[in-house]
Amino acid sequence: MSLSTALQQLGNGIDQAARELDQLRQLYEFLEKPNKIKDGSTPFPENQADLRQGISVEFKNVSFSYTQDGKKFALRNVSFKIEQGQLCVIVGENGSGKSTILTLITRIYDITEGQILLNGVDLRTLKLEDVRKTIAVLFQEYTIYPLTLRENIGYGDPDNAEDMDMIQRAADLGGAGEFIESLPHKFSTYIVRPERDIEFGAASHGSVFEGKKVDFSKLKLNEDVSDFSGGQKQRIAL
Repeated sequence: MSLSTALQQLGNGIDQAARELDQLRQLYEFLEKPNKIKDGSTPFPENQADLRQGISVEFKNVSFSYTQDGKKFALRNVSFKIEQGQLCVIVGENGSGKSTILTLITRIYDITEGQILLNGVDLRTLKLEDVRKTIAVLFQEYTIYPLTLRENIGYGDPDNAEDMDMIQRAADLGGAGEFIESLPHKFSTYIVRPERDIEFGAASHGSVFEGKKVDFSKLKLNEDVSDFSGGQKQRIAL
């Protein structure tokens, strides 16, 4: 190796290290930002048996604005109730507030006006950690990592990431069990290039894996399901 080549490689290494350090700095700055969502004090659920039939969700005259001045509302005076165990599909155009409803239920944002109830209890009084552990959310955007399919599924529920039986069940519930079993290396299939190694339909299944917890009480879907077969849609809904 010539001196010029060695110096060039050294320079490239320094540039790479500088970029990674800057990313770490940005990460720490983000982690140090105060949480504007005030935590509640009430455990949820107070009785685990209450979750056997799912969770009821009720919006009472809910309005929400992403802007501080509150002049432009994403939701305005919205009221509805979803009973325990009920399947509810919300259909609307882009920008109609479907995703906003999910972010409010999980308290990524707090409502501007009105009230949200989970099992009849004001959402703002409940412990954030409990609420977010109880509810799984699948947004339109998802991530498939350059890892094995087993690892991609397992990381959706880190506490059970090594439990192969639960991973298999999660794949079946997500409608991807047959697809994975058709691959030569099955769950050990390594995804080198997530955006190219799996066709879109399977990538959508990957998004289901990520949010699917085997012991879940309510799974909210916010995804175009046009790529799923009828049977897959039915399994996901159930």
